Amino acid sequence: FRALFFASQVATTRLLDVIREEHGLTYSIQCAAVPSSSYDGNGCFFAIFTADPGKAAEASKLTKKVMLDLVANPPTDKEMQSVAAQLENLIETQMRQPQFWTQVLGDMRTNGRDINEVKDLVTNYTSLTKERITEVLASYLSEDRFFEVIATPPVKKEE
Repeated sequence: FRALFFASQVATTRLLDVIREEHGLTYSIQCAAVPSSSYDGNGCFFAIFTADPGKAAEASKLTKKVMLDLVANPPTDKEMQSVAAQLENLIETQMRQPQFWTQVLGDMRTNGRDINEVKDLVTNYTSLTKERITEVLASYLSEDRFFEVIATPPVKKEE
């Protein structure tokens, strides 16, 4: 899961650059990797954004293109360094919060996790290689595994 979560942060950076900065289709877009709490080794990898209803289909099409491009064009050294630094800061900040430890203890009980894994958490994320990220992305991102949901407000009927 760590490699997929790391990849989601790289994807978020690219999506912000392309969808928001280059095309102005949305202000807020992000990619996320969420593990299943019930089925170890399963979960979701997705992008989510808000957009003007008239721009949603275009933003969705471009989002899919950027996501699939992650496999063809692996993370750069700069992206790897940037995401590693962001995750190091995020983890160190979260480890100071009671909610983090509540989650860790819950995972230990529910999924049999070892608390010693937490000791090396920063290293486990920051030592990921772009080869590993690319390998994981290639196993999950493909044309046939995509689906989209576009939810827009109803069109008001004129009276």
